[in-house]
Amino acid sequence: APKVELFKLLHDWMLKFYLLRDDERFHSDRGTYAKKKHLVEIGRRLVDRGVLTNEDDFWYLSKKELYRLLDGATANMRISHAKIDARRRNCDEMEGGARRPMYINGDSTIAAEGDDHGSALGDDGVLRGTGTSRGTYVGTARVIGTQKEMGRVKKGEILVCFATDPGWTSVFMVAGAAIFETGGILAHCSCISREYGIPAVQIVNATKLIEDGSTIEVNGDTGEVRILAGPVLEPELEAVPA
Repeated sequence: APKVELFKLLHDWMLKFYLLRDDERFHSDRGTYAKKKHLVEIGRRLVDRGVLTNEDDFWYLSKKELYRLLDGATANMRISHAKIDARRRNCDEMEGGARRPMYINGDSTIAAEGDDHGSALGDDGVLRGTGTSRGTYVGTARVIGTQKEMGRVKKGEILVCFATDPGWTSVFMVAGAAIFETGGILAHCSCISREYGIPAVQIVNATKLIEDGSTIEVNGDTGEVRILAGPVLEPELEAVPA
């Protein structure tokens, strides 16, 4: 019947699209890597021409700003250098641990009621946040600042970070639980934690309140994180005589 044949056709296409969706990260990375090489080359040429000073200056300009420099359409270079310096300072502050605003409206931040929920450690040694993946787990907290540090997370340790994206997915194969600062129930960290069956909790300022290497209990049902013990210091090895 025509309807059966149409259903088979649609079903076949659906299966192909599911495969494509699973490969989305690969195709996305391939495209963005090509764009990166393109922008790196523009930055290199601008440094060679003496337009930019440092090899990484181009990171702090938009594509339109870069293209204008490449075309020689920007007359006032003092403004361009001022933008680069200011944006570099902002990035360095964020990398240095500056607190990120919870809500942004245009160029301004919003002080919404409840911003500090879960941002303080109670007298009972419990941090209270929002559970986003069910279950409980006890392990060593590993506080990670950037994606480059993911290799520090060992099998069974608890990932503690600001937030995650698809590039962090591999760390969930070894983590026993996850704690993140922002994102909510539909955040990448929440969804992937549920897929891998590990507890997850969102807590404001978690990377500041939880010490790296401490022993903690994560309760994804109640949204609580209990500090059980402080970090265990690695014993110093005695020098072996030559």
